[in-house]
Formats: sequence, structure tokens, C-alpha cells
Amino acid sequence: MTPLLNLSTVFPQLPVENDTFEAVGSWCCVAGTVTAMLRLDRKGYTIKEAIPVYAEIKNLSARRIASTQVSLIQNVTYYSYRGRFSESTTLVSVHKGRIAPRGKQTWNRELLSVPTVPPSHLRGCKIIDVQYSIELCIKPCGLARKVKLPVDILIGTVGLKEQQHKVTCHPLLSSSDDGDFPFPFFSADDDSQVFLTDLSLHNMLPTAPPWEDDDIP
Repeated sequence: MTPLLNLSTVFPQLPVENDTFEAVGSWCCVAGTVTAMLRLDRKGYTIKEAIPVYAEIKNLSARRIASTQVSLIQNVTYYSYRGRFSESTTLVSVHKGRIAPRGKQTWNRELLSVPTVPPSHLRGCKIIDVQYSIELCIKPCGLARKVKLPVDILIGTVGLKEQQHKVTCHPLLSSSDDGDFPFPFFSADDDSQVFLTDLSLHNMLPTAPPWEDDDIP
């Protein structure tokens, strides 16, 4: 039986936002800085619902940004008598192209669809906790480390009543004979080329924890 999470009972209606300001380059050769902002209209969404993504990246460095990426991340934590074990899975990823030095890139209400996954927290289950986040990843050219900017979200089974008429939904099949994954991303106002990473649905569900059966309470 799938646990239920009614978004109307956890108050996820408010917008969520995160920003960062980080240096680009290695420890001995800093090429400048990058600023990034990631914002969502609200924190709570349901399965098969489209999430409008807003982001702005400013490359204030002398180094080119190779690409940017927005991903839906599933974080699963397993608990046993030995402790806990966590793993992260990228469910859906969308990529955009390069940003020139001193350039800027904008994501304006571009839609990222939620696939068929378990709801957040798996209420009633004491040995598995599931959490989700939207993550913006900025990849500079060369050996510079990636800049990652996450925003935590809730995925529920019952949506917000006052929001249901405002959200665009796109059907996602729970199973597919030919293995194709529906295209979950749409860009109406941006001329940049957009790439999609396809993932099969069987990789989206939490797997069993890596311990023996007698460790599970």
C-alpha cells in the first residue's frame, strides 16, 4: 500500500528560493566568481505534475561555463541497528549550453515533470525516509569544481486544492512496453538548445537497504 501525503496539510504553498556566490577556479588560480539563483513557485508538488523552474546564472569570471543542469534528486535514507545508509538518485535531468565569460543565462518558468515516485518521507515507515530536491548544477570549463545549488521540495499524493487549476500536468506512464520515457521538459521563451537525460522508471523507486534481514527492526 502506497503511503499518502496530502499537501494541503503540510503548508507547502509558499515559494522557495536559494542563491549562492562562489569563486571559480582552483585554489591557486581563481578566475572570478559565479552568482546563481534558483526559485520555485511553491514547495509542494504531486506525481505527474510539472514544476516551473526559475533560475539565473551570472558568470562574473574570465572562465567559460561549459553547461548548466537542473535535476530532480531523490535522497533515500535506510535505518537499521547498525546505523543508517543514504543514497541519492538523479530522476530527471535537463541541460543547457555554455555561458560566456561575463555572460548570463536565465531559466524562465521552464517545466520539469515529476515522474512516478513514492511520496516524501514515506509516513508510517520507520526504516526508510525519502526526500526530494531540485538542484541547479553549474559546470565550469577545465578543472574547476562544480557549483551546486539545491532547493528542497515535497512530493505528495494529494495536491493543493486551490492550485489544481493553475498547474500544467503532463501524463507520465507508470510502465512502458518500449522503454521510452516521456519528454518532461518544455521551453517556450528560451532559444538555447535543451537536452534531456532519459531514465527508466525502475531506477526511481527505493531499493532494499544493503544489510542483512536480521538488522531490520
